[in-house]
Amino acid sequence: DALQAQVNALGSGSVGPIELNVDCGIGESVNDALNSVAGNDSEVIVSVSGLCIEDVIITRDDVTIRGIDGLSKIKGVYAVSARRGASRINVESITLTGSAAALSCFSGASVTATNVIMESSLHGVLSFYQGSCIVIDSLITGNNKGLTIGDNSNVYLQGSVVEGSNQGANVSGNSSLSTNASPLNSTSTFRNNILAVQV
Repeated sequence: DALQAQVNALGSGSVGPIELNVDCGIGESVNDALNSVAGNDSEVIVSVSGLCIEDVIITRDDVTIRGIDGLSKIKGVYAVSARRGASRINVESITLTGSAAALSCFSGASVTATNVIMESSLHGVLSFYQGSCIVIDSLITGNNKGLTIGDNSNVYLQGSVVEGSNQGANVSGNSSLSTNASPLNSTSTFRNNILAVQV
């Protein structure tokens, strides 16, 4: 897989997405996989297995990070963080834990998280400096702050649950939080938080 990724990366503007498999159980890294295709502007899909101990920092467009099963997990300071205006970033079917933030959208970056568990972090979702996070059919649980949104940023919850936090959501600085249903879940829910939403 690693050799094939290198071959794919050599052809700039190649047709179709570049698909990479990362097994953190044998020491592979999501960041190494993304670095292997640096300079190629094709869509990149990274399928992750095992527990990855790293901060996955995304600064390019068109990246999907996808867990392959219930044991797929990324744990770091900022587990998955999109920055520098990165767009069309997707995070799917994986568990994220960050001592600072599980999922973060900074500096104009935009991320869509679908079927993601964001747990046991200082911030489950952190959207700041004009960041935009869309969270669909996901669980944000056991964090100090479930959602932190500031400095002209936004979070859109669709069919998701925020639970077990000291603060479910904290919204400040010309920012917004929107909630809606999804095809799978009839509501987005705040439950069992000490403080549900503070604006």
